[in-house]
Amino acid sequence: MTDDWALFRGDDLFPPAKTEQRQAAEADASLHVHLPPGWSFVSAYPQSKKNVYQIEHAHRSFDRPTGWMAAGRLGVRREKIAGVRVIVAGPMDQGVRRLDILAMLNWNLPQFRHVIPDMPKRLLVVSASDPMWRGGLSGPNSLFLHADPPLVSENDATSTLIHELMHVANRLTAEKGGDWIVEGIAEYYSLKIMWRSGTLTDHRYQEAFEKLQQRADQADRLDVDRSSGKVTARAVGVLRKLDREIHAKTKQDKSLDDVVKLLTASQQKVSLDSLRQAVVEVMGEPSDALTDEH
Repeated sequence: MTDDWALFRGDDLFPPAKTEQRQAAEADASLHVHLPPGWSFVSAYPQSKKNVYQIEHAHRSFDRPTGWMAAGRLGVRREKIAGVRVIVAGPMDQGVRRLDILAMLNWNLPQFRHVIPDMPKRLLVVSASDPMWRGGLSGPNSLFLHADPPLVSENDATSTLIHELMHVANRLTAEKGGDWIVEGIAEYYSLKIMWRSGTLTDHRYQEAFEKLQQRADQADRLDVDRSSGKVTARAVGVLRKLDREIHAKTKQDKSLDDVVKLLTASQQKVSLDSLRQAVVEVMGEPSDALTDEH
């Protein structure tokens, strides 16, 4: 928070609450925002009237405001892309590339429908420069993206924006030792979706996997508490092999897309066992790529 703006997650302002209630009871919740003169406010929630936002979560009976939010002297751009109401916002004079982000989403957001048919109806992307953390972080129906790094990495052609959007779309969380699956899916599809949309050429797409493999060779194991860097790169390699195996054994009828759809629909925490079960359901047999030695 500065004198001119504030950027935060609702989860941190409104802590979880445990309630006792009658069966089938539900709460109506709204967020009323009081702002200094000249300030505006954005969240992923629909606005019912000036500075009042309706809070609704289908999976909760007692709603609380969550996800990224921003207030202050903001620059805001809005668009409807592939059925999703998109808001891109960030403080003025912070170098936020709002139209670049919208353009990137316009190319790639339609491709998410092949993997996640039930996309969120609303998406908020908030951005700011230093001293904010130089990366990306997802939240419910929203994500934060630092304003300075490129939208597509010069190093390996991955995209933090598309990676975090995959987290927003599938909402997957991991059991202990399964974070490589969640992060690997987000990183693998950050490349695959950009390739499908034409953002990446065939040559750049293949080169990206070669560079990730160089990092993957440095990872000793996958089942760490938090997957990042070389572990996520190795996870991408495993998932790519799995995708190819599903294609081959189903005669091009199925792919990893179908596995991700099952994992997303289950709304259960992901583990190696649940991944294996989903693959069997899609492919009809256990996967060679997911044996213990691999």
